[in-house]
Amino acid sequence: MGQTGVNIVDGVLELEVGSGRWVRKAQGDTGWTDYELRFLYKCVNPGAYGPRLGAHVRRIDGNNYYQFTDEDYPTGTTRKRLKKRVGGTLTTIDENTGSAYVTNVGTWYEVWVRVYGNNLKAFWNGTEILSATPTEHAYGGIEFITWDTGSKIHLDTIFVRKFAYPEPSHGDWGAEEKTFSI
Repeated sequence: MGQTGVNIVDGVLELEVGSGRWVRKAQGDTGWTDYELRFLYKCVNPGAYGPRLGAHVRRIDGNNYYQFTDEDYPTGTTRKRLKKRVGGTLTTIDENTGSAYVTNVGTWYEVWVRVYGNNLKAFWNGTEILSATPTEHAYGGIEFITWDTGSKIHLDTIFVRKFAYPEPSHGDWGAEEKTFSI
């Protein structure tokens, strides 16, 4: 099953929980303000209570951030959520329990988490599924977590880009963005 923690397996980032509660990997400048985090996500082993993914944006520290979570349960009840942690208190600010967004083990999903101004949005395979307007955090980095004993997820094609709304409409905007495989 591999070593508990953060590993690179077949060119993808693997987060795995053994007997501990969670594993995290953070990158980025805490001065980031308006940006979009995009990544591919696959649940390899759901652990005891189903897939568990947390993607944090505007993360200042362990007690202050916004979070997108995928918290499906073995019963097939999906729970995609936006949460905020302020001064250590975690609160759900939007939730989607639609059956169209059930996470299947072994399937890759494209996730975007967009934060700009007081807007926080999450997209699942290109469809906006969550939206909120929290005001507590104006900047911060990113972090990925998984939790619950036995949980293992893979992340691939992770990138962060500056985001402006509305996006500029001149020329061939975005043509300079490229994705490379390793």
